[in-house]
Amino acid sequence: MSSLRFLAVTIALLATLFGAVAAGAVAYGREALWEDLFGPPDLGAYSFDKPTRTGKLNDALACPVGTCADAGTVLDTQVFRVEPATLYAVLREELLDTFRVRIVEDDPAQGRLRAVIFTPLMRFPDTFSAEVRSPSPGLSTIYLYSRSQIGHADLGTNEERVRTVLRHLRWTLPRVGPDGALVPARKDQQPNADAAPDRAPGVANPDAPPSAAAPAAPSSIAPARATGGMSGEPPGAPVATPKPGSSDPTG
Repeated sequence: MSSLRFLAVTIALLATLFGAVAAGAVAYGREALWEDLFGPPDLGAYSFDKPTRTGKLNDALACPVGTCADAGTVLDTQVFRVEPATLYAVLREELLDTFRVRIVEDDPAQGRLRAVIFTPLMRFPDTFSAEVRSPSPGLSTIYLYSRSQIGHADLGTNEERVRTVLRHLRWTLPRVGPDGALVPARKDQQPNADAAPDRAPGVANPDAPPSAAAPAAPSSIAPARATGGMSGEPPGAPVATPKPGSSDPTG
C-alpha cells in the first residue's frame, strides 16, 4: 500500500470514528456525556483576591487596571458610573440572553455570580465566574474569569466570551474614563460625523438621518410610534398621497 493511500485510509477511519462519537454524544446527550466522562461541569468558586490561572490555553481573566498583576496576561475592565446592583443586573441579563448557561451561584448582595456556560455545538462546559465590587460610592467595577473543564486549548473561546461581556457592559453603562471624566454609554453617544459610530456589533445606527428620498410626514398626521429597544431600527411614519392636480398632500 502506498503511503498516500495509507494516509487517505487513516483520515477516512479517523473521520468515521469522530462521526460515530459525535453521533453517540448527540443521541446520549452531549452535556450528560461530558459529565459522565469528566465529572460535574462546575469547577467551583474562584478567588479574585488571589487570582490564579490554569497554565493552559483555555482560560481568560479580566480585572480592573492595576489588579491581578501576578496572574499573567489579563484583560482590563472599567470603572462604571452605576451602583453595583445595576452592574450585576446587566451582567446577569447578558449571560442569560447571549449564552447557553446554567447559573450555579447567584449572590447579588455579595456581587458574586458563577455559571456553567456550554459551547454551542459540542456543549463543552466552561465555568464563568464574576464578581462586582464598589471602589467608592456610586461606582462599580467587575472581575471576570472563564475557564474550560475539558482539554488544553479552546481556540480563543473563553477570551472571546469575556470580551463579549465587556463590550456589552461598555455599550450599556456609563463609565469613568482614564482622565476621571464621565464617558457615556456607547449607545448614548452621538456618532462622529468624520468616523463610523461606536456601537455594539450588529446593531443598526439609531441616530442615522432618514433617507433624503423619503418625504416628511405632514404635521397633521401623527408619526408612527417608535419601537425602541436594541434593534436600532428607525420608526416608520405614514405618508399621505397627494390628490391628482393638488400640491397639498393633505388635500
